[in-house]
Amino acid sequence: MADHGVVGYRIGELARLANVTKRTIDYYTNIGILRPKRSGSNYRYYDDHDLEQLRFIEQCKRENLTLEEIKKRLIAKKKEVIQNIHGSDLYKNR
Repeated sequence: MADHGVVGYRIGELARLANVTKRTIDYYTNIGILRPKRSGSNYRYYDDHDLEQLRFIEQCKRENLTLEEIKKRLIAKKKEVIQNIHGSDLYKNR
């Protein structure tokens, strides 16, 4: 769906795809775990990365991890991705 050039999932679509409630997505957004893009009319749009993050969070919850532990895992996961990107860039420059 698009609104002033922003493409992605609205909160209801994301909730349906991830099998969670809109309230859950609101909560994760408010605590900074999910970071949607904003449209010109201030709608929140989530992308495939957000859907992947949400599925990861729900998997961690099923493993009985606390939100603090989940945040730490998300940060570690992000650092790993960045290191892999930078590592592959360094390797290409040799």
